[in-house]
Amino acid sequence: MIERQFIKKNINKFLIEEYLLSTLPGIGLANFKLKKTPLGDKVILTVLKPGIVIGKKGETIKRLTKELEKKFNLEKPEIELKDIEDPFLNASVVAERVKTALTKLGSKKFKAIAHRELSNIMKAGALGCEIVLTGRIPAQRSKRWRYRDGYLKKSGQIAVDGVRTSIVNAILNVGSIGIQVRIMPNTLKLPDYVKIYDEPIDISKLETKIKTLFKKDDKKEDKKSKDKKKVAKKKTTKKVAKKTTKKVEKISNEEK
Repeated sequence: MIERQFIKKNINKFLIEEYLLSTLPGIGLANFKLKKTPLGDKVILTVLKPGIVIGKKGETIKRLTKELEKKFNLEKPEIELKDIEDPFLNASVVAERVKTALTKLGSKKFKAIAHRELSNIMKAGALGCEIVLTGRIPAQRSKRWRYRDGYLKKSGQIAVDGVRTSIVNAILNVGSIGIQVRIMPNTLKLPDYVKIYDEPIDISKLETKIKTLFKKDDKKEDKKSKDKKKVAKKKTTKKVAKKTTKKVEKISNEEK
């Protein structure tokens, strides 16, 4: 079955991603792709810190290629690294930053961490963002802390496709804390967005366009009226012909 093959591929991809995050924490993995080429399998990683993946004299990247080939049955894997253009506009990178900050500074400074990341995201040029922290912070009972800034879509297809989301769990002494980050980038085009140009408009050009439109409408109306007149004439001629035939029949009957 083709469906089972797709499921196997996706499971394998998920396991590889989890393995990379567990073996190389703090790399800031933003995106992970697995492509098949004629030479073998290609692993494309968009990372915040590519130096950690490469290691000293390329030792870690060589070790990774061998482990990927053995554990996940990849054919001659090649690892390609890409830099992140805007790290603060990537939800997964921001979530990892919040996680590392909470593990280092503790759960007491969660408000300062969230506000700092919000300001960084908005400075990068995002339209809107949201950080949600759930867990036993700062008290024994679990709570949900929500921090927002800007304009963020929460419903519709834009919220599914356009808004970048990431969910991460941070394990602290208090317990596990859920971190959810949502970012709406400035490249996203909203359906209700209207752009107003400041350039001057020539009224003469607009007048000529309006005149041409009115002329076209007048021509269409004239054609419609002519067609209606033709149809009316045809109908009247038929009625007259019927009346004449009836009169002729009556006269012939009277003569008889």
